[in-house]
Amino acid sequence: MRSEEYLKIIEDIFSEDGALVRVGGRYNPQQQEYANHIATALARKEAVGLCEAQTGIGKSIAYLIPSLVHLSLNSKSLPIVISTHTRALQRQLLDKDVPLSIAALREYGLDVPSVAFRMGRQAFFSPSRISDFISSLDEQDVRAEHRELLRFGEASAVSGTGLWMDYIEKHGAFPKGMTAQDVCLLDLMQPDNPAYMHHLEDAKAARLLITNHATVLNRSVFKNVTFHALLCDEAHELEDVCKDLATYKSQLKRISSAISATGSNITAAKLACELSESLADQLLDFDADNKQVSNLVSDISHASLLNSIQPNVLELHKLAVAVRTKYVKDLDEAPTNTQAKVVDRLDRHINTLRAFDNGSHLSQRRAIAFSDKYREPSIASISLSAGRLFNYRANELTDRVILISATMANANTKSVLFTQITNALGIEQERVTDSCSISPLHFGKMSFVVVPAGKSPIIRDESEFLFDETWLASTSSMIDLAAQSGKTLVLSPSIRESKELAKRISSDYLLQDERNPLMQLTNAFLEGGEPILLSAGAWNGVSFRAKDGGQFLQNIVITRIPFLPVDEAMQFLQREYLLSKGFTEAAIKNIYWTNQQYHTMIKLKQGVGRGIRGPNDDIKVWFADPRMPTQKHSSGLISAIPQRFLEDYYDAEVFEDEEIVSSEPLFYL
Repeated sequence: MRSEEYLKIIEDIFSEDGALVRVGGRYNPQQQEYANHIATALARKEAVGLCEAQTGIGKSIAYLIPSLVHLSLNSKSLPIVISTHTRALQRQLLDKDVPLSIAALREYGLDVPSVAFRMGRQAFFSPSRISDFISSLDEQDVRAEHRELLRFGEASAVSGTGLWMDYIEKHGAFPKGMTAQDVCLLDLMQPDNPAYMHHLEDAKAARLLITNHATVLNRSVFKNVTFHALLCDEAHELEDVCKDLATYKSQLKRISSAISATGSNITAAKLACELSESLADQLLDFDADNKQVSNLVSDISHASLLNSIQPNVLELHKLAVAVRTKYVKDLDEAPTNTQAKVVDRLDRHINTLRAFDNGSHLSQRRAIAFSDKYREPSIASISLSAGRLFNYRANELTDRVILISATMANANTKSVLFTQITNALGIEQERVTDSCSISPLHFGKMSFVVVPAGKSPIIRDESEFLFDETWLASTSSMIDLAAQSGKTLVLSPSIRESKELAKRISSDYLLQDERNPLMQLTNAFLEGGEPILLSAGAWNGVSFRAKDGGQFLQNIVITRIPFLPVDEAMQFLQREYLLSKGFTEAAIKNIYWTNQQYHTMIKLKQGVGRGIRGPNDDIKVWFADPRMPTQKHSSGLISAIPQRFLEDYYDAEVFEDEEIVSSEPLFYL
């Protein structure tokens, strides 16, 4: 079918009396416009789309329906993949948005393509491994949460999704001392999760696949396949996912331990352990000679050291592979869970050795890391621009990539630009074929309360990061005042800060901390009588709605601008690299600040966005940070305020001396 006919069908489905409205959706001209952008990109021979849509547009439906319509009209088309960052959005798509989109296609008279989700093996429970872990504990250490995890995993494997992320979504965290590596399916083991096997069958036949970013970037899952298009929602999270995948680090002592765990008595195993110990001694001598001045040494400033150990690391890699090969060859056809774990552990170290052996190329750097206390040396391979992994992988999979997010445009420009995300992900500007940033004209109401600029320093002592008592007292008073009008979500950048404020507020509250995971508290907050939830983790991915789907929150208090914590190792390497390329210290600081401002704006925008989730919501946002912009038409963090509420922000009330006071206009031109 010609693209003109395809685009006409999309326009009809999203029209005022179209199929979407007839099956229970709502007419939204901005959603129709957004769907047209998505469809236009899908219809191209090659495309890179950058499609931003703020809350209220209905972007999920606006990319699902064009995807399904394309597949319906083109029976020979390759499948389409949609990836997300959070499990919560996956569930929303599969449980709510896909059924509505399918209903709209049927109402229009189109055949419905099959839809399924696809995840990697290690995203699924292994009930037998959970049982093995519990059996390894002393009887007095087995707690109720261990038994609940086993019960949940067994039930999910039989009648649920089989995904361990669903347990995290409900309970917030695994029992203390357990990680995903203790509960997941491993590559060599026989799957003991029926849901995993069923999901493979469904995915094999599906034409629209829903997955997450890590799975898309994993070559072992989507191997030797191509797709018509890749649509990435929550695209602003892609760079961090790439960083996790492009960073390799293995302590030499643990490499030796992993080889010993095979129990192998072949010569390669003995030589590998000896070589690992010899390398560790050499690096400890270097650390002592340099008076332990740095926890990280890279091939940018210490090329001679890294080059000198390269042959030994290469030999260690070969020996480790030989040990693994012999160990796997000697296994039975059905390895035990313990044997599969031994191989999985060894594989992770082999991957680090392989990455180190590949040497320095592009922005991938070899490095040595030393632990803080005992100075245990690790070998590492770290990417200074890991986000570019996305572009490499996307080019392998498809000719059409569409990045989707509510927060993607640059923070420091008055016009809509997407250069920060394209640069981070290695996408050339000339390849961008479609871009848009769409906001709803009318969706909810938002009012604001701010504090005067420079009212109080937030941090009293930068070296010890001590909060100013005056600021703590003022902010706790603000929280108490907000809570008088209804349910109040308090967003802070750290659990430590939440605890300090909790000591000082007089209202009843719930506090997210190490013992009280967010998901459990969310349910308690929705069902209980406490007017306040203090959280460092509810900036995104959490929905607060009443049982009838209506508004629940009346207030959001943002205590501080959520500047991201500094990744000191990454910043150290980036600075070394940029200096080696001739950048000045001033230019490097500007690069850091631009990047920090962008990521801070995204998080701040997400926090503000917790308040408006429905067309009739009316929320008040309180800022306790005197550094919030007070100049009209400024750039940067002002971008976190939805465009349609900017005038409301300029008319913000002023909080001072424990109350909202009358004041001269706070904002100036």
